[in-house]
Amino acid sequence: MSIEDICKTYDITNYTINTDGSIDVHESVYINGWDLDEIPLNFNKVEGLFYCDSNQLTSLEGCPNWVGQDFTCNNNELTNLEFAPKYVGGNFWCNNNKLTSLEFSPEFIGFDYDCNDNELTTLDGSPEKVNGKFDCSWNKLTDLKGCPKSIGGRFGSRTNQLTSLEGCPKSVGGRFDCRDNELYDIDFIPEFIRLDFVSHMNPIGVLCNNVDIDFLRAFKSYKVLKDNVVNLKRLKYLMSQFDKSFYSIYIEDIEKNYTIS
Repeated sequence: MSIEDICKTYDITNYTINTDGSIDVHESVYINGWDLDEIPLNFNKVEGLFYCDSNQLTSLEGCPNWVGQDFTCNNNELTNLEFAPKYVGGNFWCNNNKLTSLEFSPEFIGFDYDCNDNELTTLDGSPEKVNGKFDCSWNKLTDLKGCPKSIGGRFGSRTNQLTSLEGCPKSVGGRFDCRDNELYDIDFIPEFIRLDFVSHMNPIGVLCNNVDIDFLRAFKSYKVLKDNVVNLKRLKYLMSQFDKSFYSIYIEDIEKNYTIS
């Protein structure tokens, strides 16, 4: 089929054919849900959305290098992100695949990066910064090495196999969610978390609203060494400094043994 015929099949009407046979599309592209096993055209630039999710893709070859809005390749059979765009102006969703690596991730993502429900054992290859949320939940991670250093929104890493937060972002602009892992401490927690730190369903369980890093570090010491009177006094002191209406502390096993006031 000719480029023109293929474009007509997928209702692509506003485009330019380049000399190398690739096309620039001046609108959105919707090739999702067609049961495709390959990208049907060689895209160079797409000014709108690019949806190729919910197919049978094993490769992103043919995807545009530049996407002005969202790029979705979730719900496919991808094992890597080779040929993914370098620039995505909106969200980048590659969840529900079989990814084992984030190498070849976009260098710039305007909003959210969602890579949950894959087979990731490392976050190497992630961009340095994500402006929206970053969600790597439901993978096989044991630590967070390779994670973006700055996340503008929520950070999700729940239901992995985390035994350490090493490599976690320095700054999180929303909730930090690491529940349902194998964490015994909160070493390496970010320098800044805007909203909640959520770590219940771990060997250490705590939810703090409007989180204070010194408080969490004190709690970590208290939890691991809960019979140490010095740590207990430190925890009580920190509690006394905060407006309790802004803080919620859930310490299931400790509350049975101590009254924190």
